[in-house]
Amino acid sequence: MRRRKLQPRLSSPVGGCSSDVSSPPRSSEGSCMSPSGLGASSFAWDLSLSSDNTNNGNQTTSSAGVEIQHTSAESVALSLLRAFSETQIPTADKLDWLISEGTVPQSLLPLPDSEPISDHSISESPPLAMRGNVEWAPPRAQIIFHIHSKVTPSELLERQGHRCTGCGTAVRSAYVKRMRYCNYLGKLFCFCCHGDRVARIPARMLHTWDFHELPVSNFAHEFLTRIRFEPIFDVNAWNQSLYKNVKSMANMYRYRKQLIVLKDYLLTCRYAKNFHVKYTNLPGHLLGTNCHIYSMFDLELVCSGSHVRLLSDLVRNSVSHVTQCALCCSRGFICEICRLGECLYPFQLDRCTQCPECGACFHRKCWKSDSQCPRCIRLQNRKENNE
Repeated sequence: MRRRKLQPRLSSPVGGCSSDVSSPPRSSEGSCMSPSGLGASSFAWDLSLSSDNTNNGNQTTSSAGVEIQHTSAESVALSLLRAFSETQIPTADKLDWLISEGTVPQSLLPLPDSEPISDHSISESPPLAMRGNVEWAPPRAQIIFHIHSKVTPSELLERQGHRCTGCGTAVRSAYVKRMRYCNYLGKLFCFCCHGDRVARIPARMLHTWDFHELPVSNFAHEFLTRIRFEPIFDVNAWNQSLYKNVKSMANMYRYRKQLIVLKDYLLTCRYAKNFHVKYTNLPGHLLGTNCHIYSMFDLELVCSGSHVRLLSDLVRNSVSHVTQCALCCSRGFICEICRLGECLYPFQLDRCTQCPECGACFHRKCWKSDSQCPRCIRLQNRKENNE
């Protein structure tokens, strides 16, 4: 038996207007149909169309070509979308706000005291990292140039707030003898943070020329190992008397000043290619303009004597080449005060001195503190004549 098609109708018009299922609802201006009535009539019309396109009375086909039940959620959603797609969105002045001016005057509403901050700006701000807490903070990586004064362990533990400097563990005064002293940081550590490892202390090397290895904490040992080869110690700034009291340091200062000048001679001479490798293998800070910069490893080599022997041999061989090479001899100077005809070089620190302006060399006995450089005067007169 063939089933009869259902023709759903609205039993009563919605909103006082009649609705015909045979034609789709229209949403034109002046229509008495409300949004609720429009949705109901359109939904009924969509259901009638779905029933006409049913296959065996229980399936319909969507626009994507997928067969769905006419009573399923997908069919209802598609019908609602088609119904409200033709409606006009009301303007803002026709909407009823949550708090209207008539209900509550806007002047009575409380105003915020702070400025508004968007969530986007808060998410981009970096997180604030706190180092420790109010009672304890872990040690920082810092270079200590002073020697710590002697303090009793009990007094030192009290200064630390009865806590281990490395991990912040609370320690009673009765267990002060179990704490271990770090000779670099000058603090007490527990046995977990202090493994009795030894290292040389930079402050003792600079002030007292002491290279004995002393017990330090694990944190200090790792830090000193990391900066051992870094040229960060200015001997002239921290202890000028080291050049007077330590002969090897005085010799190092002299050799470094000579190598700065000899490097310019040998690296530009085509007959001194065998010296290029020797100067290139030296650390760059040893040939820099500041002759007082050293690393911890450099000071250890100076104390052992290996650095002094290396630089003295290099200076001696370089001077021998410059004085015998025709190209290098042509770059020498004649003392223009005595005019004896002797060839002078800037690396002859005991025999000559240099003009700070033009770099010309003069005998030490000829140059006075108030002397005027003849070469500077000649260059100035030539410049004025050319103008």
